[in-house]
Amino acid sequence: MGLQIADEYVPFAEAIYADLGSAIRGVCQAWCDRNGYSDPFCRDGVWWAFPPNGVMPVRIETVMGEQSQRLVRIGPMRLILFPDGSIYSA
Repeated sequence: MGLQIADEYVPFAEAIYADLGSAIRGVCQAWCDRNGYSDPFCRDGVWWAFPPNGVMPVRIETVMGEQSQRLVRIGPMRLILFPDGSIYSA
C-alpha cells in the first residue's frame, strides 16, 4: 500500500513531526506548495489558501482531491492526514 501524491505513487513517504498541530500545518503547506496555492491559514478550524493567481482564499477541503493524503509520524503514532487537517480512516 502506498500514497498517490500528485501524479506520483510514493510507497509510504513518511514525514516526522513533534505534534499534531505542526503535522497538519506541514501537510497543508506541502500540498499548497505542490499545487501552487499560497498563504495557507486556519480560521475556526477550517484551512484556507489562495489559489494560483487568486485574490480570494478558498477552503482547502473543497479543492484538495481524494489522493492528497500524507503519512505522518508523531512520536510512535502514525497517521494519514489530508491537507485540511482531517484524518484518513478506512
